[in-house]
Amino acid sequence: MEDNLLYVPLDDLMRWYGVSGTWTPETLTYALSSTAFQYDEAEIKVPSYTDEDLLWLARIVDVETGDATVFKRMAVANVVLNRVKSERFPNTIYEVIFQSGQFPPSKRDSFPTLTPKANSMIAAKRALEGENNIETCLFFNNRPFSSKSDDFYQLIEGDYFYN
Repeated sequence: MEDNLLYVPLDDLMRWYGVSGTWTPETLTYALSSTAFQYDEAEIKVPSYTDEDLLWLARIVDVETGDATVFKRMAVANVVLNRVKSERFPNTIYEVIFQSGQFPPSKRDSFPTLTPKANSMIAAKRALEGENNIETCLFFNNRPFSSKSDDFYQLIEGDYFYN
């Protein structure tokens, strides 16, 4: 027991309660199902993103952040998501990533088949589920933008984030 929390292996809980599940390692997702439980459809939270959205976002996070923390990875993921919401950029994750002149690592031949690190998947999921650690930032770079000094938001692990 730690911090008043009891940790139990998911497989044991599933067996005890007659729940079956499927683990998808590519998206770090466990899909659970059971006929033993009654539930209200309105109470089920269905993700507003696809597995494809998650993979593209995690891939760009992975190539843009190297060995960074989840915090920095989330910041990069949120730049992409903020662009999707902005009228200044395309309106899908894929189109934002592949927009001409943006995200140079996405142009590498290996990018479309990259398997993202677990921390990139975690950061992408957290961002897609609404956790935003950079507010409305639309840009980041490893060097300061002299033309955007008025829009500077925060320096995160060597990258400059701008609104």
